[in-house]
Parts: sequence; C-alpha cells; structure tokens
Amino acid sequence: MEPWRRYLDDHDSRFNYPEMHRSMCRLISQDMLDELIISAAEKFELDEIANAAYWHAVETLIDCEPDFMPSGFYDLIARDGDPNR
Repeated sequence: MEPWRRYLDDHDSRFNYPEMHRSMCRLISQDMLDELIISAAEKFELDEIANAAYWHAVETLIDCEPDFMPSGFYDLIARDGDPNR
C-alpha cells in the first residue's frame, strides 16, 4: 500500500501529467490486486481516490493555469485545414 500512497502524494507528477499520474496509480493498484495484497473492493476504492485526484488536478489547472487546456476543448480540423471534414 505504501508505494501506491507515495505515488498518489507526488503532487509534481499529478499536476504536470494528470492522466499519466492516474494511470500509474491504477497500475499500482492492479499489481497489488494481482499479488493478493488488496481485494477487488479495495482496488475499486483506490481507483476512485486516483480518479478524484486526477479531476482535482485538472480542475485546478483549468482555473489557475491560463495556458492549460484539456484536449476536450480543442477544435479538431482536417490536416488540409478543411473544417467540413
């Protein structure tokens, strides 16, 4: 449990790379489940905590960092610039 908690508490990673941080927390919890260190219910709880940390970081970045925009806010256009594709 200690490696997962240590990684969760890595605020630099969480705010610089929120999606990678959440993915790593989920991978660590999966490893603990595979090694029978935690139960499936405990893994669910750890993943929920990792999701909450992710969304907290994203919402904080949106509010506080003027240059941060999650990918959902970008307009996608075709490579040739045609907006009708």
